[in-house]
Amino acid sequence: MFRDCKIDGEEVGTFTKYIYRTTVKRAKERLDALGYGINNFEKTFNNKMFQAIDYSAFLYHLHVDYDEDAQETELRIKKNVTFKKWKNAMRKIINYEVANGNISWHGTVSDVTIRTECDKIIFYSLKDEDNSMIYALNPEIIHRAFIYRLILENCTDDTEVLLDFSNLAFWDDDCIPKALEATENIEKTIVLVEGTSDKDILEFSMSQLYPHLSDLFYFMDFDDKD
Repeated sequence: MFRDCKIDGEEVGTFTKYIYRTTVKRAKERLDALGYGINNFEKTFNNKMFQAIDYSAFLYHLHVDYDEDAQETELRIKKNVTFKKWKNAMRKIINYEVANGNISWHGTVSDVTIRTECDKIIFYSLKDEDNSMIYALNPEIIHRAFIYRLILENCTDDTEVLLDFSNLAFWDDDCIPKALEATENIEKTIVLVEGTSDKDILEFSMSQLYPHLSDLFYFMDFDDKD
């Protein structure tokens, strides 16, 4: 939280900024702890890719009617899409965007060296301003946290991650309190331990070594003496 931030460098009209700040490394570890790691993503992708991958922008570029060619789309996915190929395409595009800015505004096919089917699906999805997908994946089918995790996989660990959610205040008066409350109401993983000493040691170790993960775990003293 940053209080008394200036608007356009002036003292008049100051406001409070609400910013979530972390690093790529910590964000990856937190997503992994919540179950959104790369291995789980691969399983989800393989199980749901026919429903999750949005071909519409790419097929529009090819002048093909998406609705009338659903069977052809499924055949293309079977032939050209694997999780490994999707990861490689994401890496290529994320690396370009980190260096040059969002593809929605910058970059051509030749600039980004778009070649594979997966490259094209993601590239044209990002170029479509009306597309609601995230890197050509439907977040209602594949949780957006998986997609963010794969994006972070292609960034350096010490890079700072900032999320400014100050503008929520313009939507409703209680948006900020609700957002802050939501960060505290996180489902925890329960870890059963034997004895209060184990519980105390693990809680202390977690708070010192992984403070950014400590709120995700609850150590429960499981006394089986009875």
